[in-house]
Amino acid sequence: MLRSSATVFCVLTLFLCTTAGAQVTLNLPTTYYVDVNAPPGGIGTDTNPFDSIQTALNIAGNGDDIIVRPGTYHENLVMPGVSLAIIGSGGLAATLVDAGFLGRAVTCATPMATSVIPSRLEGLAFRSGMSASGGGLYLTGRDLVVVDCKFVNNIGSQPFQISSGAVATFTNCEFTNNSGTFHMLSVSGGALATLDNCNFHNNSADDIVSASGQNSTLTLTDCDIDSNIGSGIGIGSNATATITGCTIESNLGSGITCINANTTIDSSTIRNNSSVNWGGGVYALFGQTTLRSSQILNNTAPWTGGGCMFRFGITNINNCTVAGNASGIITGGRGLHYEGGVNAVENSIVRGNGTPGIFADSNAILTVSFSDIEGGFAGPNNFDADPLFVDAANGDYHLSPGSPCINTGDLSPSGAPLSTNDFEGEPRIAFGLVDIGSDEYFPGNAGGGQGPRANLALFDINGAGTPNGAPVSSLLPGPYYVRIDMNSNINFDFEGMPNQPVLCMYGNMNVGAATFDPLTGNLDIGGPPDPLTGYPSGITVFIDGTSLMFPGFGAVTDGTGKVSLSFLLPPFPPGILTTFQAAVFRPGGCSITNAVQVEIIDPQSPGGGPAIN
Repeated sequence: MLRSSATVFCVLTLFLCTTAGAQVTLNLPTTYYVDVNAPPGGIGTDTNPFDSIQTALNIAGNGDDIIVRPGTYHENLVMPGVSLAIIGSGGLAATLVDAGFLGRAVTCATPMATSVIPSRLEGLAFRSGMSASGGGLYLTGRDLVVVDCKFVNNIGSQPFQISSGAVATFTNCEFTNNSGTFHMLSVSGGALATLDNCNFHNNSADDIVSASGQNSTLTLTDCDIDSNIGSGIGIGSNATATITGCTIESNLGSGITCINANTTIDSSTIRNNSSVNWGGGVYALFGQTTLRSSQILNNTAPWTGGGCMFRFGITNINNCTVAGNASGIITGGRGLHYEGGVNAVENSIVRGNGTPGIFADSNAILTVSFSDIEGGFAGPNNFDADPLFVDAANGDYHLSPGSPCINTGDLSPSGAPLSTNDFEGEPRIAFGLVDIGSDEYFPGNAGGGQGPRANLALFDINGAGTPNGAPVSSLLPGPYYVRIDMNSNINFDFEGMPNQPVLCMYGNMNVGAATFDPLTGNLDIGGPPDPLTGYPSGITVFIDGTSLMFPGFGAVTDGTGKVSLSFLLPPFPPGILTTFQAAVFRPGGCSITNAVQVEIIDPQSPGGGPAIN
């Protein structure tokens, strides 16, 4: 939030009406302006700005904002012990702080004197910082929020050091071409770092993002860590890490390394990483490691455990797909390798890793259940069958229709609880049952739904956002999907030809099987009986749209070709799922719309919530 004031130094004196006649002096926040092109001697106002950021930092007080105009600033910033914000007015593409390899780009180490509100860096790029510790950013003993910033070509043993109880939050930040001899971004000494939607590209260090030490905590959400030299993420020495919705790929080192740590990996993809010894995707020694709803794909290790290697810890793998991994030593597990420890694999797919896909030595306790294991593996409800991936050769590990992994998982795994989402963020439990592997199958996932077609009918349910429909017998894939809270309204929106009949149908319908006879005006949706209602979904209706045979109802578009319907859902229990399609009749023909799968959910139950697209 930007603040303004009439003068640079603003003091407001209030006289309180008290018996003692007390006087209170209140310092108001000030906004300072900096412009690298300004002449020396400025006073920091909008019209007479400072010419350096550090000049503003030297006089800034608690709650002040420093607005930095576009340009390149050759500075090494040292932040004072107050809460303030440094904001690049033109964004990171226009505003650069170049430390010139003459010291740290940003030092934020002075203890906070008067406020616990974090300082903030926003819309800035920082380049060429150098120091044995924290060349790009040195943060210790205080809090900092970093938003929309870029860090490039910073060097040191740990170019970004967060330590001694500091709390750091990074949002929408990029780290590129930084180099460390130990860790690149290091969280230690009981510090806490949260990174949301951050990208790490082409950096080099033993570990690119690291947390170590008791009470040190690292949380990564929706981050990409790719094409780096070193392990993508390294967690050690009793630190805790939670990794959600992240992609860790193409790193020259294990995707994730965990040494005596507590690590949870959820709804993430770990692929194409190349370890220098073992555990191409994940290497864990001691500690506790949990992987849920994640993909471990096409990783390699010269020794063993191309996908994952677990040693002497507690590990749980739940709803994961481990595929296409490779390692050099054939006696070990090329997909999953276990030495000692207590381990469980549930609701998972292990395919295409070579033989053996899973290996456990005599010291390991390993239970495998409800899983599709190539070559088979002893355990309850395990099987060996082609999971029918959509296109594994090209990296698409969604489940195809008819996969034996659909709806055959365990809803109550004994190791780790089910994740709420699959690997790409879709709800983990689709139809009251759970699938095996990282993907939760939704009809239409494989083909992406029916694509836009010009001059045909539109059909939307509760904001599903579906594009134009498809003509009859188009054989285009579908349908789309929307969740609706029980006891709420269902809303239909149609758009086609003006003043034309519309028929909305539901059941287990298949656009590829639909046929229309223009001579008789008959429309046949085809397909077997709906599994929920038992009614036939192969129906015939007349072109005038007045025959309302079950299942269906009719309406007529207005003069603009639109019609909307809304009504309260019947008291359906959660878990009901069916398909809706509409047929819009026009002179001499009929357009069938896209199909929309509708699932009824209980918003109070786990995994429930508002309708999603």
